[in-house]
Amino acid sequence: MPTLASIAARIAREGQDATLRLADGSVPPSWTEVPVRVVLRGYDPEPLVGTLQQGDRRAWISAAAVAATGARVPRKGDRLVAAGVTTTVQAVETRHLRGAPALHLLTLRG
Repeated sequence: MPTLASIAARIAREGQDATLRLADGSVPPSWTEVPVRVVLRGYDPEPLVGTLQQGDRRAWISAAAVAATGARVPRKGDRLVAAGVTTTVQAVETRHLRGAPALHLLTLRG
């Protein structure tokens, strides 16, 4: 059974360096940059339903790693920069393990 530490270790091992850009809500927004490790995946054509579009991606980020920086949870409208490509967060799902946040699953576009 996975643990919070094993989830964070897998993302650290298999992921790549990226930067979360968290908007503060002002207009125009001021951005807080948070270094993270992220596992990026594309969507298979079959699950492209609802608001998903071809080219959308999903990202796995350790909730513990984000919390360790003191940053808030990512939300729609934030940005992720990985391998020189900037994407916009469309949705965030936080998965829990035994009641504790374990993983943030981001849907990305751009």
